[in-house]
Amino acid sequence: MYERSVAAGEILIKEGDTGLAASELYVVKAGKFEVLQRRQGVNIRVNLKEKGDVFGELALMYNCPRTATVAATTDAVVWVLERDVFRYFLRNAAEAQASEVELFLNSVPILNPLSQEEKLQLVDAFDEKTYQPGEKVVTEGEPGDYFYIIKEGEAVVHQSAPGGQRRKVNHLFRSDFFGERALLVSEPRIATVSLVPLECVQLSERAGL
Repeated sequence: MYERSVAAGEILIKEGDTGLAASELYVVKAGKFEVLQRRQGVNIRVNLKEKGDVFGELALMYNCPRTATVAATTDAVVWVLERDVFRYFLRNAAEAQASEVELFLNSVPILNPLSQEEKLQLVDAFDEKTYQPGEKVVTEGEPGDYFYIIKEGEAVVHQSAPGGQRRKVNHLFRSDFFGERALLVSEPRIATVSLVPLECVQLSERAGL
C-alpha cells in the first residue's frame, strides 16, 4: 500500500475500465470524492466519499469492470492497495485461519478417530460463529441442521421438565460438542443450548461429508 496525491477534478476511477485500470483499491486519507454512474447518457452523482471511506473494492475482488466513475471534488490524498498485494494478504489470512481451525479440531476428542486428511476436509466444511451471552444457539423442539463444537467460552444445556419448568442437564466447555443428532437423524432439537459468551465452529448437515 502506498500514498498518492489527487488533484481536485482528477478522475481516479472511470466507469467501465478493466485490466490494469481496475486493479487498485483506494482508502481516502484526506479530501472528498464524488461517485458518478452513467444513466441514460448522463453522469449522476450516487455517493460521496470522505476520510476513511473505501472505494474500488469490487473490481479488486472480482476482476470485473469498474461500476462507477470516482472523481476528486477537492485536493485529496488516498492510500492505494494493488490487487496482487490484496490477494496475497487475503490468501495468507485464509491459510492462517485454516491452520487455526485445524489445530483446534486436533484438540477435540470426538474427532480423534479421523485421519489427518479427513480433518483437513472438515476445516473447509466448518464455519466459525460467535454468539453473545444469553443467546440461544439451539432451541428445544426446533428443526436442527448444524453440529457445534465450542471453540471458546461455555454453554448451558436445558431440557423441558413437567409443569413447564426447565432443568439444567449439562454444562459445556471448550472442545465440547452438541447438536450432533442433526447430522444423523432428521428430528427436532431435544434440548436448548444457550451461551455464557461462546465462540463455536459449526458444521451443516448439508456439508455432505
